[in-house]
Amino acid sequence: MTNHIPFRNRKITDQFIRRFFYDRYQAFRDEEITIRKRFYYESDEKLAWDFYNIDAFRAELVRNSMRITRIEPENPYLYHTNVPSVRGLNSNEIFYVEIENKQLIVSVYNRSKDKFMVIYSGTTNHEAKMNEFWIVFNKSIIGNIYGDFGYILSLLDAGHVINQMCLVSSLYEESISITYDDFNDLGLRLMNSEMNVIAKVRLPEKTHAISRKRLIENHHKNLCAYSIHEGEIKEEPHNTVLNGYLKELINEGKGEFNDENHNESLSYYNDVALTMANRTSDQSPQGFFGKMLSKNQEEINRIIDFTTVCLKTTARDDYFQVLLIANDNEGDENAFIISNDHASEYGHLSDLDKQNMLKEGHDHFELNGCKYIIYTMISKELTQRPSSTNYAIIKSAEIIHSLALYLTEQTYVTRPMKNIDERYIENYFQLEDRLISYMLIAGKQNHRNLQLSI
Repeated sequence: MTNHIPFRNRKITDQFIRRFFYDRYQAFRDEEITIRKRFYYESDEKLAWDFYNIDAFRAELVRNSMRITRIEPENPYLYHTNVPSVRGLNSNEIFYVEIENKQLIVSVYNRSKDKFMVIYSGTTNHEAKMNEFWIVFNKSIIGNIYGDFGYILSLLDAGHVINQMCLVSSLYEESISITYDDFNDLGLRLMNSEMNVIAKVRLPEKTHAISRKRLIENHHKNLCAYSIHEGEIKEEPHNTVLNGYLKELINEGKGEFNDENHNESLSYYNDVALTMANRTSDQSPQGFFGKMLSKNQEEINRIIDFTTVCLKTTARDDYFQVLLIANDNEGDENAFIISNDHASEYGHLSDLDKQNMLKEGHDHFELNGCKYIIYTMISKELTQRPSSTNYAIIKSAEIIHSLALYLTEQTYVTRPMKNIDERYIENYFQLEDRLISYMLIAGKQNHRNLQLSI
């Protein structure tokens, strides 16, 4: 939920959107990418722990939102979790932060070991009990491939993780809350141009601390087993669009953008746990088919109904809409603009050029073969300052994740995408006051990739 307060100077966010939405391909070609690893921690097995034999609810959060669950040998990206992630990189760090009796204990999730590693223990002035997952941008994970644009991809990755956590929590009838702009890092030095806290997922108050036992067993009360090379960061005060944006972001207030999980969408699934396990972002060279399927208005109506519920619960503001494009075997293309309280049919799209809908990737994706093409749209009013822009991007991924799972339940294969030509879509549909933020394609598989469960 948001209580939007307009930002006096839009210059920073306007530059950010132009750089990372409209002009990102040209800017990327001109960018010199030199990424150093900034965040290090000691991988001490004595301080490793997990939830699996201790807490079923938190174990499922990890298993469904963080853990590598399968290998796809035919996929160019080999290792996969149950949530989409650009190139399978899982571009954010996941911290688990506990406070009890003014003792702060911080662990980081090590995906290769499938364990949390305690990296800090010490006293804190923060009096309230805390059990939270922190989703933390770490530029060194993704920036060596995508440069500064990796920040956008990390925000989208965070949205997928958050939505999956919300769904698991609803399945377990547990309540969690998410804060999207709480930049208090409790003195852990996580807020800079290379790292920052994207979102915090607060667990139920009844949740008990776990990692303290591991520390007591190994005689550690005070511990600092991580380092951030701040010196190197300060040596590179590049005046980039991203650095200016992050500086303004960190200087803003905190706690304005928050939400909690809802269970209204659970009734749309026969087996939501199985659906989460079955969802995959198809990478087969044969691509999708679906256009040859006949028009199914009843199915389209169900998708619209689900999307309306999704917007009511996942993004409970008028700032978000969904654009749904449906293809059929008669070459009939229809579009629907869906809000949280209604849907309107745009009409037939006889002159829509799908070659112009993507910036690149035409050798790998044939949009004419997709049954459904879906876009999230953000009101430009919401992008007036960095924290609200971040919130909008993350929420876009939450909406797309919900739709991907729903379409998986309907036996479609889906793929979230960001290589969109936003200008073309916005101009074609005359979206002067809205920003195209994310994309999902759905169809039937010509070939199902081999999957090996881990």
